[in-house]
Amino acid sequence: MRKRKNRKSEMSQKKKTRTEQLSKPPPPPPTTFSSLPNDILLNCLARVSKLYRPTVSVVSKDLRSLMVSPELKATRTCMGTTENNLCVCLDLGYNKGTCSWFKLAPSPKQEVLKPITWCHFLYPISCSVLSVGSELYLIGGYVVDGKTRKYQKAPLVLDCRYPNQLRRLPTMRVRRVTPAVDVINGKIYVVGGSVSKRTADWGEVYDPMTQTWEAVSPFAQELSIPMRMVHGRMVMGGKVYCMEDVYKLSLVTDVCLVEIDNMLYQAQICKGKLVLRWSRVKGLEALPELTHLTSLANSEGERRRTRVAVWWKKEVVACVRSRSCSKECNTEIWCAEISFERRGADPGELWGFVGWSKIVLTLDRCGTPSSFLLDSAIVTY
Repeated sequence: MRKRKNRKSEMSQKKKTRTEQLSKPPPPPPTTFSSLPNDILLNCLARVSKLYRPTVSVVSKDLRSLMVSPELKATRTCMGTTENNLCVCLDLGYNKGTCSWFKLAPSPKQEVLKPITWCHFLYPISCSVLSVGSELYLIGGYVVDGKTRKYQKAPLVLDCRYPNQLRRLPTMRVRRVTPAVDVINGKIYVVGGSVSKRTADWGEVYDPMTQTWEAVSPFAQELSIPMRMVHGRMVMGGKVYCMEDVYKLSLVTDVCLVEIDNMLYQAQICKGKLVLRWSRVKGLEALPELTHLTSLANSEGERRRTRVAVWWKKEVVACVRSRSCSKECNTEIWCAEISFERRGADPGELWGFVGWSKIVLTLDRCGTPSSFLLDSAIVTY
């Protein structure tokens, strides 16, 4: 009897529990990321590094469209979550007067040169490259048309965010070759590079607000710091220029300013080795003979120059067939990131440390020019 009563009570209890479960409303569906309000979605996606954006884009069509939307770009700019990208212009020896633009991906352990879609175009000889945000300005120089030179008085502007969209600034007052260029107080200063000896032609400044060029004198207050930073030289746009006289400037190639313990040093490639202040940097003995040097500091107002990138190329010849031994030649473009430290008592020893060193570009042929790196700049977007 007791067993029957216990069974009945258990069955009634189960029925009661089942009835309660059926009477309860179903739980709400879990909140998905895509169901969040649009402003919250943009706020979250704006914090995603470029390294992971391709992964996020394949999650759904909605996220894919958001990742390339102008609203996300505007949100990232407002939040200050932009990233620096080193853009380099390489002469790969395809055609005389042409170049290829690449950007060095900032992804850790995935450093590689990625071609920019407008990679092939006529590169003005002896032009100066300046970066302002996500834009590259190619100022001055000339192109060769047959036996004549066509000087480029209207600077070319390339926006890395929007490929194939090129524009030109209004024409400069004077034609210039390898001028010193920089952004000071939101205006573009262009100095030197002219054959004219007139003071009015020494330099000019472009105001983006009025879209006009005006003359600037050597005694302008805005240029006092660039002319005093290094004795006997002018520093503009992260580059160093020799001042043979007030009117004649000449670019010192493969020289960067490096800041170590609040002191500025001139980093330079000398006989294939990296030197600072004419002293060889220790700790870099494993690197091969170097050919090029670029700064990793942003030219737009950034003063802490603590790292540089060194470049070199290596031609590799291999047999692709065992019997006839048909030779195949490849060119490897190498890059290494170097940081610096001063050790010991003043002045002490200058030491360099290799952050990474690897092949960033491989070409399926040999014979690229020895001076393959034409120019570089840091763009931010």
